[in-house]
Amino acid sequence: MQGIKSEDQYQVNGIDLTVGKIYLPIDLPFGEKPTEQDYVKMPLILEDEDVEPYWVISKGQPVLVEIAETINLSGDVTKTSNPNDYLGPLIGYAVGRSSLLRIGVLLSGAFWDNSYVGKGKLLVIPMYQDLLLKKGMRFAQIAFWPANTSDKQYNGSYQKEGLKV
Repeated sequence: MQGIKSEDQYQVNGIDLTVGKIYLPIDLPFGEKPTEQDYVKMPLILEDEDVEPYWVISKGQPVLVEIAETINLSGDVTKTSNPNDYLGPLIGYAVGRSSLLRIGVLLSGAFWDNSYVGKGKLLVIPMYQDLLLKKGMRFAQIAFWPANTSDKQYNGSYQKEGLKV
């Protein structure tokens, strides 16, 4: 992973993810698959500038939080620099930090497939009270598992999302 800002982000079983950009969800009829143009038009409510002191997400308002770190599940992934520690192809799954669950915030993650590269987005919904978010704050954690197969690699429409190409 690229963009780790602090050794504190490394946890026992995963890596903490931090707030990058915040978007409103795409407004499409149920069942209609978003096109690339829909994503270009996705309303951005927090980008690179700092919000002082926080961005307030209203109770019940769903937002998509793009992570600041770049997930890179392509190539050889190792847990150390020792080539004998090769883990093989991995998938990643992100979940909300327990501190958010304790204050009534739902966070829905997704699997990132073998060979995915990008800055994924997670759905965040404050259910009990308004949520204060600040760029760079830790809000989720990603854990990794061995992929079922190494001969199939992700090459879908979300490959390299959030990256300036």
